[in-house]
Amino acid sequence: MSNYKFLKLILLFVLISSCAGPATQRLNIDSEALDAETKLQQKLSLQKTKSRYERLQKVGYPILKNSAELCENTINSLGVMFNAYVSSDKYSEIEKEVYEIDDRLLLTYVIPSSSAFKSGLRNNDEIISINDIKDTFDKEKFHKDLEKLRKKSDSLKVVYKREGMEKIATFDPDLICNYPILLVQNDSVNAFANGSQIGITTGMIRFAQKDEELGLVIAHELGHNIMDHISKLRTNSLLGT
Repeated sequence: MSNYKFLKLILLFVLISSCAGPATQRLNIDSEALDAETKLQQKLSLQKTKSRYERLQKVGYPILKNSAELCENTINSLGVMFNAYVSSDKYSEIEKEVYEIDDRLLLTYVIPSSSAFKSGLRNNDEIISINDIKDTFDKEKFHKDLEKLRKKSDSLKVVYKREGMEKIATFDPDLICNYPILLVQNDSVNAFANGSQIGITTGMIRFAQKDEELGLVIAHELGHNIMDHISKLRTNSLLGT
């Protein structure tokens, strides 16, 4: 064999070797690490949802409150959010961690424009009693009793605990338009009014970076409900107009 042919064979062998596919190795995934990462992402997602909902209430509550005279459908509101509405065993471990759910009844968010906030109540205050309704392990019963109390316009006496000390706050519930503002898990930049509620998508929350912008959207949708546009639209559809 000539040197020329021999060199060609060597070159061909090198080229074939270089084209060989890379050797694959099976990844050894730590199941505990994967589970921990999954829980972390779930926790971060829940915290983000909580933060967005609180922003929605912070911006929307004063609009509902200041528009009460224009609304036929109103309700007395405490202007607060609690850590639990049902027994703790009905929540996941991640929900318990994010909302600090245990045997206590905590205020997770006190809306800044509410009378409750002006009375001195703050986030993480532990509720002992509201008027004659005392916190018990039966959270569902507590909130049912509280719902009955909320329908009255009587002043509220709230006994609460902060940093180990019991305190008292008194205030009148806020009269607000009874159109709950909901956070809708949807990436589209959208908002809607259905005659009984106001829906704001997570896409809209991200898009409206300034509270003034978000407030304008909420006020616009509230106007649809106040003017009963949904009902009138249905009537017009039935009449063919």
